[in-house]
Amino acid sequence: MRKKIQQTKRRIASILYFSLFISLFSSEFINSMYNNRFDDLQMTFSERIIISFKPSVVGLYIIFTTILMTLIFRYLSPLFRFHTEKYSSRKERGKAYILARKAAIGVPRMIILFQMGVWFIGTTIYYAMKGWQADSGIPYLFGLMLKISSGILGALYVVFFINLLLIPIKRELKIIDIRDGEKDLFARYKDYIAIMVSSFYLIVQMTYLGWYFSQSTDILSMNQYVAPVFFVGLFLFIMSLGPNFLSRIEFHLQINEILSEMKNIRTDKSGEDHAELIYLTTFDELGELAAITNRVMTRFSNILGKVNDAVKHLSISSADLLENSQADAGATNDQAAAVAEVVATMEDSNRLSRQMGELALTVKNHSENNLDKVSQGIQTLKQYLNTMAQLKDSNNRAIDFVYSLNENIKTIIDVSAIIKSIADQVKIIAFNAELEAAAAGEAGKNFEIVASEVRRLADNTVNAATEIREKINYIEKESTMLHKASLETTELIDSGWNLSRETEASFGIIQDTSTTTSQSAHSISENIQIQILGFEQILLTMKEISSSSQNVSMRIKTTAGTATSLEELIQVLNELAG
Repeated sequence: MRKKIQQTKRRIASILYFSLFISLFSSEFINSMYNNRFDDLQMTFSERIIISFKPSVVGLYIIFTTILMTLIFRYLSPLFRFHTEKYSSRKERGKAYILARKAAIGVPRMIILFQMGVWFIGTTIYYAMKGWQADSGIPYLFGLMLKISSGILGALYVVFFINLLLIPIKRELKIIDIRDGEKDLFARYKDYIAIMVSSFYLIVQMTYLGWYFSQSTDILSMNQYVAPVFFVGLFLFIMSLGPNFLSRIEFHLQINEILSEMKNIRTDKSGEDHAELIYLTTFDELGELAAITNRVMTRFSNILGKVNDAVKHLSISSADLLENSQADAGATNDQAAAVAEVVATMEDSNRLSRQMGELALTVKNHSENNLDKVSQGIQTLKQYLNTMAQLKDSNNRAIDFVYSLNENIKTIIDVSAIIKSIADQVKIIAFNAELEAAAAGEAGKNFEIVASEVRRLADNTVNAATEIREKINYIEKESTMLHKASLETTELIDSGWNLSRETEASFGIIQDTSTTTSQSAHSISENIQIQILGFEQILLTMKEISSSSQNVSMRIKTTAGTATSLEELIQVLNELAG
């Protein structure tokens, strides 16, 4: 780097002396060749050459150029030191870097101001020493404008040449942005300044040429006038175009670097993005554009890196999506078939549910009918129980009557026995009376008849008593049998009564069960109706699911197609990212 800096210094010194020499002594040469006083003195061409390079002007040129070179190198010293010295700390290097950046900016302004000041002061001093009458006869203001225009034009040459020579060193600073306080007005308006200085130089020089011809005492032909004006004007025009041409060169160097770096954005095999940042060599609009381009390139590089990462992830996700889509397509087809089977099963279930609903309604109606019949049976049973109760009461009364009859029969038997006993006694008495009457003879004949009748009545009474006794015994026997039958009937009635009560209790249980059954049948009917509605809703939902499954299957197929398209898009993105 030291060698490059020394080489750059030598080139700057050469350009400085050469540019200022050309700009100054070309003006001095023209002023000597086209000078009314020298024409009046009839000076030769060689004499005019000697006057053009008179020692005072050469001395001032050498002195001022050397001073300017010293100032330039001193001003650029922070830039040169930054590349040649080593710094003990990062902080010192940072400060040196800031000074180097400022040195790279302010050189043109210093050179132009120095040239304007030096030639203003030098020309004024020269005219003052000559009593404000120069040897050339050119007035002070005219001479001052000629020297200043030549000096500024030479300064522009120096500025643009130095800028071009400093480009490699500025690039080593790796300036990628414009910081606050680094606004270079000269760099921003250098094209306008170049045009203004060139125009000013051309106008002043051509005005002097016109003033020379206007002050000439010789009568010149058209050819004598046009030829020098054309060739001198052409030379002055070429001299004035130099700064503009150099400015364009500097502009194209920077713009070509921007275009080159923009074109060199690439992606290597590892997928990493590479975009070399543009190093600013000027701090004008083009430098600002380069700084903005750096930010854009950095962001673009980051975006491109993210795009590469996204493409990688997208490629993996796309492959997974394609694989999953194909797997999901088969699973969805199976699911759609299963859903179709479920829908068919649900339709069968719905049909069975409807049949169950109808059967439930039938059971409900039968339960209600059974409940009514059980209620009627309970009412009939209650009436039967009432009849049984009445029968039981009547049977009890009949038993009591038979018992009372038996008691009366016993009494009758006893009476019958008494009557028989009395009849036997009467019979005995009648027999005895008959015997007594027979013994009495005729007197007792009537009594015998009576006694015979009494004995016959007694026999009849005994027979009647015996018959009564037999009848009574028969009645007693029958009454006993009746009593026994009544008791058996009573037992049967009690048994029937108990069975009737048990039947009544069973009918009560049946009634309760029938009521519960009726309520359950009603609830079952309602639940089955709700179930039917639910099955219908489920069936509709399953049909929708079946339709959705088919749609999902179609969408998955579409997704698979999209995944395939995505793979193609990923290939395109990879190509674009590369």
